[in-house]
Amino acid sequence: QTLIDLGGVTFVDGEGKALLTRMWKAGASFRATGCLMRCLVEEITGTERHGGPCRLDEPARRSK
Repeated sequence: QTLIDLGGVTFVDGEGKALLTRMWKAGASFRATGCLMRCLVEEITGTERHGGPCRLDEPARRSK
């Protein structure tokens, strides 16, 4: 499985978001830090993380 680490990413434009969405649909998982990337991952994956604001220290994975 492919894990996309977004830890160093501070901005994603529309084309980047479209690419990440295609990667998610193809089976990739994401690891994100920071509020912006966490929110982007939540938007793409349709998941919401709990555990406090701006915290995502585990990869977003598909529900089984």
